[in-house]
Amino acid sequence: MPRSLTFQLGNSQFECPLIKIDRSKIYGSVQVVTKDHEDAEAELLSLARDGRTLIPLGGTGSGYVNETGFWVETGERIPTDVEGDPIELVESSFSAPIALKTEVSEDVLLDHPVRLAYNLGAEDAPEALISRLGKGVIFQFGFSYRGGPVEDPAFLLSDLDGDLWLLICNESDVSYRNFKQVAVCAASSTDEVEDDSEDNNFDFDML
Repeated sequence: MPRSLTFQLGNSQFECPLIKIDRSKIYGSVQVVTKDHEDAEAELLSLARDGRTLIPLGGTGSGYVNETGFWVETGERIPTDVEGDPIELVESSFSAPIALKTEVSEDVLLDHPVRLAYNLGAEDAPEALISRLGKGVIFQFGFSYRGGPVEDPAFLLSDLDGDLWLLICNESDVSYRNFKQVAVCAASSTDEVEDDSEDNNFDFDML
């Protein structure tokens, strides 16, 4: 059962289930099965650094240790900024209604690379929202799936068929540069220009 987000437009609240759109739903998927010489399905193993120990799939993981080398649980870790001050955490977008207040243009949306796309069930969406989205209105808000130190820019919009879409994006960091002055490819004085007219006379008889 897909999770649902609660949106608020004015005094109206409504829920929309999330249907994630991934490449397998668009293009299909292919599963590769590797078998040994006896036609038995092979198992993926990893070779440890010692060159002898075989580690089965799922036998490795990642974790965090403190400066003394002791394991640190997830709940014990505190995110900080570059100066070491704690960062205020944001709540999950599923824990409270998302207010649709900020409208942006198509240019703002196109400045954000799309990371995830969700199709939204619009059965409970009010007609006022459907009408505004049908006219090309795009809403922007912050989105965090599980909560944490940061939230991603998200956009709510409608396609030409009237389906609602939630696009989870990244902040683009594009710097535009131009030349302050066009380079002048010329000698600074006529004294530095050598007369090489004789050298430019090419003798075709030498070929």
